[in-house]
Amino acid sequence: MDIERIFESAIRGHQVSTTYMEVSVDLSDGRKFKLYAVPTNMVDMSAPYVELLTRQCTPQNPRVDEEAKPKLEGAIMGLINKGENFYTYFRAHWTLPALEWKLKA
Repeated sequence: MDIERIFESAIRGHQVSTTYMEVSVDLSDGRKFKLYAVPTNMVDMSAPYVELLTRQCTPQNPRVDEEAKPKLEGAIMGLINKGENFYTYFRAHWTLPALEWKLKA
């Protein structure tokens, strides 16, 4: 799985306020999956989530949270293996939509 590419796609999706985005996930065992994300202002608080930026960043000085990459990979595997939709937040406590991630049928 190319987590760097997927992570950058998630960042870009939040930056441009996407209305829909798709990413492909190629696993090392040869399986391939398509995921899609849509923005939402309502989240299921029991669902997994990944915060992409550090809490110390500002809109003028965004900083990627390096710990978010393994969390994103774990959330993707939870979606693939268990069907658990998850969310990405640009940064918690900023009034911005989350992206809800799902498997594309």
